[in-house]
Amino acid sequence: MKFVKICKCLKLYIVPLLLLVGIASAEDITQPNIVTKNLPTYYPAQFEQVRIINSINAGKNVLEADALHFSIWNNAKVHLLKTEFGSLADLKDGMVIGFTIKKFGETNYIDEIWELPVEMAPPPQ
Repeated sequence: MKFVKICKCLKLYIVPLLLLVGIASAEDITQPNIVTKNLPTYYPAQFEQVRIINSINAGKNVLEADALHFSIWNNAKVHLLKTEFGSLADLKDGMVIGFTIKKFGETNYIDEIWELPVEMAPPPQ
């Protein structure tokens, strides 16, 4: 009889408590390091990568950011703070961007880019 009472107690109190602790821990791990409040609604909750543009060659679909070179997919989407859709020509040196990368064949390409506010710039490396 006492065993049944102990099981009920576990079910009612301890299991929900453990679930809450587990959920809180999972949220801590998945939250991005970047604060995304005050961004337009068409922006994602987090970004795969955040970098500062050193140079961009829209004609060759190549971007250099933080001394790394990235190829840009021909159909890459560009989102700006003031308008949902822009073009590669809207991106300028020194601009902070968030982006996603997809693999097409053997090559990784940037497939979507979001202009970010300056305060979201990553810390210097």
